[in-house]
Amino acid sequence: MADYTEELNALEILEGEERLKRVEGVFRDKNKAAEVIPLLYLRDVADIAKLYEGQGVHTDDLIGEGNVALLTGTQSLDLCESAAEVEEFLTRTVMDAMEALIDRQGKEVQLDEQIAERVNRIYEEAKELSETLLRKVSVQELAQEMDVDVSTIEEAIRLSGDRIDYIDAAIE
Repeated sequence: MADYTEELNALEILEGEERLKRVEGVFRDKNKAAEVIPLLYLRDVADIAKLYEGQGVHTDDLIGEGNVALLTGTQSLDLCESAAEVEEFLTRTVMDAMEALIDRQGKEVQLDEQIAERVNRIYEEAKELSETLLRKVSVQELAQEMDVDVSTIEEAIRLSGDRIDYIDAAIE
C-alpha cells in the first residue's frame, strides 16, 4: 500500500477547474479519454475507498475494485452529456463497484457462518447420539436422527476435514 501511495503522490494533481479543463480536452476522444482521465481520478479512488473502511473488505481490495470501475467507467463516458458530468459519473461508478464488493463479501461471510453453524450442529448431534449409544454412529443413523439427507451429513464431514470423531465416517 505504501508503494501505491507513493505512486499516487507522483501523479500530477489537478482539481476543480483545472481538472475539468483537462477532461473537456479529451472527453469526446475515446482513446485520449482512456489514457488521460483515469490518471486524473486515481487519487479519488483511494479517497473513496477510505469512506468504506471497516465494512468487511480490505482497503487494497476496495481500491483495486475502484480502479477497475474507473477504467470501465472511462470506457462509458458517452453516457455523459458533458465533461462536467464526468466526475459525478466516475465517482458514482467507483462507489457502486465498492458497495457491490462489500455486499458480495458480506454474503460470502454470511454463507461461511451458515456452513460453520451446520457443521457444528451436526458435530453436536453426533456427539450426543454417540454418547447415548456408547459408540460411534453411522452417517445413516445420524441422518435419520436429524431428519436430513445422508448427503448433508457427508458434506459436513467433508467440510470439517473428516474431524467429526463421533461418526464412523466410512463415506461411500
